[in-house]
Amino acid sequence: MKADFEKRHHTVYGYLNEDSEIEVVNYRVEALGKVESIDLVQRLNSPFEVQEESSREVWLTEFGERRTVPVLHRQAIPTDQKVVGPAIVEQYDSTSFILPGQEALIDTYDMLIIRDQAQK
Repeated sequence: MKADFEKRHHTVYGYLNEDSEIEVVNYRVEALGKVESIDLVQRLNSPFEVQEESSREVWLTEFGERRTVPVLHRQAIPTDQKVVGPAIVEQYDSTSFILPGQEALIDTYDMLIIRDQAQK
């Protein structure tokens, strides 16, 4: 196993430090199995209309300049209401950037779905 790692490291990075110990930093495991199905809870629709919570200036490579884009709070976006990019959608644990040429919507199961507008 050590020899395989050292060979792969040398192939990928072009060098090998033979005096250093090998330290495992990340380990990935995949598992397959049957699980019981779950009942997905449908989202309660927001009573609000989509409103710009604020705005933020961002660099848009597509236009080669900074532009002001709306910042929306995810919980305030009604189900199936399209949000056309560029826009920022924030929630307590993440931030999503909708690129120019993309649109997003929240489905009935509270999933944020982002698609290229050409994929309709």
